[in-house]
Amino acid sequence: MPHCFLRLVVPALVVLCLASAPPTSAQTAAATQNVEVSPIDCYWRTSTDAVRVGEPFTLFLTCSVLDTAATTVLPDQSRLDPGVLQLQPFEVSGGRQAPDLRTSTRRFFQYEYQLRYVGEEVGRDLQLPALTLTYRVQSRVRQDDAAVESRERQYILPAHTIRILSIVPQLARDIRDAPPVTLAEIDARHFRASILRIVSWALYAVGVVVAAWGLLSAFRRRRARSTVVVRHTSDAAVLSAVLKELSDVRRASAAGGWTDTLAARALTALRIGASYGTAAHVVQTPAVNGVTPLSGQLRVSGRWLSGATVLVSGASTAGAIASHLRSATRLTSTQTTRLEELQSALTRFAQVSYGRGLPASLEDLDDALASGERAVNAIRREHSWLALQLRALRQWTGDSVKARGWARS
Repeated sequence: MPHCFLRLVVPALVVLCLASAPPTSAQTAAATQNVEVSPIDCYWRTSTDAVRVGEPFTLFLTCSVLDTAATTVLPDQSRLDPGVLQLQPFEVSGGRQAPDLRTSTRRFFQYEYQLRYVGEEVGRDLQLPALTLTYRVQSRVRQDDAAVESRERQYILPAHTIRILSIVPQLARDIRDAPPVTLAEIDARHFRASILRIVSWALYAVGVVVAAWGLLSAFRRRRARSTVVVRHTSDAAVLSAVLKELSDVRRASAAGGWTDTLAARALTALRIGASYGTAAHVVQTPAVNGVTPLSGQLRVSGRWLSGATVLVSGASTAGAIASHLRSATRLTSTQTTRLEELQSALTRFAQVSYGRGLPASLEDLDDALASGERAVNAIRREHSWLALQLRALRQWTGDSVKARGWARS
């Protein structure tokens, strides 16, 4: 019995002693073994694995370098600049560098390159050339010590494979431009071309009008003017206001009958219109706020292109029109008829305004107003912007023809 007990207890005591004994030097060395850290790691990455000839794609180069208080890896990044890097047979068309990222032990930097292949290898796998990156390692024993820089070392990036695809099937005998896929696309292109053609002709016409306007303006500035006329608003705006005044008088007379006031308003408007018909000038006075127009004046509100608000008055009378008809030699039949209508209307309204009250029959006033309104409307058409430009162009053309005729003779 004692022998059996000793056989069981002694081996257990031996195992317990070995377990509690201190570790040997070999075990301590194995536990404190250093792990080797790579100073620099880089890898390629592309936006696609297969491209066609001439198709741009993006290449990313990402690197991680050691950056601690004791050790700093300094790679030569000048060779990685997009304007310097060469990756034959691929062409580098541009690129950029992303901001660096840092951790407690590493620094990460990345470059983005725009590449394309313009060679003749189609349907094959091409490799990006192996890129060699040089770097140096700076070490410090303590933080306050000066850094010790190692010799220049090299790191070779692994190659990367890109598949070059064919644009046309392998059995194609020639290469042609791909036509539109559908008839709807053909129709859409034809419609777009028609619209662009119309717009181009419209712009061409606008350019011709602007050029002609500029030439006419330059020619007018060169001509000597004997009479200086101050115009605060355009003739077309004044004649439009005259027609509006006559229209208001016609509606008021139709609604409540003729009065002395309506007859005076019609006479004022007809005098202004007749002044343009006899080539006389109207008087334009800037309107002051709160000032009431005097007898014989018409308020013309300014427009954003016509000018300021003015008070306009005309001095043309029936006698002035008669004198103009006797002295003018180049009037057409239409112009003569128009002036005769204005003369008759002015005579009738002058008799009413300066006579002794209204006549017994007022139908002739309606007829006189209608004929005067018709004549003023024709004068307004002659003083429109387009009519004035065409008249000036005809006059300039006629003067040029006469000058050439005199020069030849």
